[in-house]
Amino acid sequence: MRRLAPLLLVFLIIAQPLVAAETVRVIGVQTLYVPGVYFAPNGTMIGLPSVLRVEGLYPGSGRVYFSTQPLTEVDTQAAARIAALIASIYAGADPLSVDWLVSLTSESPVVGGPSASAATALAMYAVLTGRRIPENVSLTGMIGVDGSIGPVGGIPEKLRAMARVGVKTFFIPSGEEISYEIRRVVEKHGGMVIERVEKVPVNVTALGEELGVRVVPVASFAQLIEEVFGVKPPRVKLTLPSELRDYLMRVALRYMSEAEGNASKAESLYQQLQKSLGGGLDQWVESRLNQSRELLDEARRALQQHAYYVAASRAFAAAIQARQALEVLKLVQLHVEEGVGVLPAARQILDELLNDTESILESVNRTLTALTESRDVNALQVAVGVFERVRLAADAVERSRVLYKNRDVIGALSEAVYAYYRARSAEDWAQTYNLLGRGPAYDTERLRETLSTFTGFAEMLVTYLEKLGVSNEYLAAAQGALNELYAAAEKGLPYELRLPIAIDAITYATLAVHAEYNTAARLYNASRETALYAYAVIASRGVKPILAASYVEAGDETHEPLAKLSYYTRASTILLVLYTLLATGRAPPAIESGEAPETPCACTGTPSTSTVVTSVQGGTVTISKIFTVTKTVTETKTVYTIARLENPETRAMIEALTAGLILGVAAGIIVSIARGRR
Repeated sequence: MRRLAPLLLVFLIIAQPLVAAETVRVIGVQTLYVPGVYFAPNGTMIGLPSVLRVEGLYPGSGRVYFSTQPLTEVDTQAAARIAALIASIYAGADPLSVDWLVSLTSESPVVGGPSASAATALAMYAVLTGRRIPENVSLTGMIGVDGSIGPVGGIPEKLRAMARVGVKTFFIPSGEEISYEIRRVVEKHGGMVIERVEKVPVNVTALGEELGVRVVPVASFAQLIEEVFGVKPPRVKLTLPSELRDYLMRVALRYMSEAEGNASKAESLYQQLQKSLGGGLDQWVESRLNQSRELLDEARRALQQHAYYVAASRAFAAAIQARQALEVLKLVQLHVEEGVGVLPAARQILDELLNDTESILESVNRTLTALTESRDVNALQVAVGVFERVRLAADAVERSRVLYKNRDVIGALSEAVYAYYRARSAEDWAQTYNLLGRGPAYDTERLRETLSTFTGFAEMLVTYLEKLGVSNEYLAAAQGALNELYAAAEKGLPYELRLPIAIDAITYATLAVHAEYNTAARLYNASRETALYAYAVIASRGVKPILAASYVEAGDETHEPLAKLSYYTRASTILLVLYTLLATGRAPPAIESGEAPETPCACTGTPSTSTVVTSVQGGTVTISKIFTVTKTVTETKTVYTIARLENPETRAMIEALTAGLILGVAAGIIVSIARGRR
């Protein structure tokens, strides 16, 4: 054993500098009342007060630990992770630099749903910036990935619950000033008593006045922090980078010229074959040519208004419409003038179009591989735009083949033309990387964490809507995108190429919510507001977020509310990704200012206890904490000192050395015992 002592001493000397003692401090605690609802057995809802407690630990890794008393549902936790992202970008903090201990204590048998996520985001923002949420303030609403405060149910019941515990200001999602309450109705008919429930509209603002509560509608997180803290995020005007403007103008002019050429050829063939066009085919061709002309006019107007992305999109669509008319007329010409059968003639044209498409896609896929391996933020945003178009092209190719098998030759040709142009648009978008050049490098692990958060949020929205019995086309599209995302993970697709699928899932799920509640028209401006704010934040770091800028411009030129919301949500999502990748090492303002407010909450009600047990993967850290909510909640600042290994390679080396040392000591003991017995 004496011989092992020097070995042990050498090991301790080597290992000492490799293990860093790290102090993790509580940078702030916020506690406030939030409302919940309980579905009674008779079908009505009962409003119940809950206590939300949010505690920030710095430094951390962006984990959100959610505890409830009593049970929780998964949607609550997923919404809290998005709340942390939204709070971080508005606070100017690295979302992966803080760990969160979030607890929700309620009298409800089961705690679930995303309606406390806006309150969670507000509390996190207060912690990050060193602010205090005023007493007697509460809110309900679902935080969206686009920063909007989305619709929730049971607002009248929630308002009554908050009034009972002394809340004086209650924020609700914009557009829900008239909400619905489920009431139990008892009717007597002779000797019979019939009980039923009915939905009754309630003016929530007027109800608040009766209860002594000021009800304030808010549409966005930006509006919420302005109302609560007086913080007014800057309003930004979108300006496309000059390189992108010039490039898009060239693309628009190219497709405009192509559309005009296709239309001219189609019109000539139409005059030549008009007598042979029957069964409504003449009307179909005329419709395509008329749409092409209208789109060309829109493209010209967009160029005059300096809306270059819109101009390119309209010219692109015009070229497709004219080419579809041209290819169908070629089919008729082959059949009428050369005597080729309809199916063989269609096969001949399809083979040419699909071969050209697949050739382009092969080249684009090689470019995609290079972009994903580049690991810089400019390559990432270009790769997202390219892969989005590649997926559209591939889907159209498949639809074309199915339609041909079903003998729908017009449909097959139309899809083949669309696939060809979509492949070319992917090629066009890939060229934008040459305009941007290499951008700041990013950590793949950060991208993985962000992708996981977005996937979880999309899953949460889908599950939430399914529980509510919602069924619409957007929910079906979100479910399809999630299935595609799971398949991509099984195939080992790079995170960079899974990201556009996750963006699809989030966007469709968001649209499903607003389609169900009919709130898109009231909230798309809030979504745009977040996108513009995030755009300015990213641009201030020297990065040109061209993909997001294109989405915003497209949304601005669209008139249908859900279409606008779709574009703005996509813009906000990719900007949140870029922010997370670029914000490495940005400490929360509360740390920089030295402020760490501890906010007592005038929370009255039934005392209750909640336990938070947290664990950091790898077995290096475990934190357990128990706190009690009583009539007056008083927070206690806590400092955790944690021994963390600085990187996985170091940990692996130390683990190997430790194992070797243990084996050596054990062997020495065995040998010593054996010698002693002799």
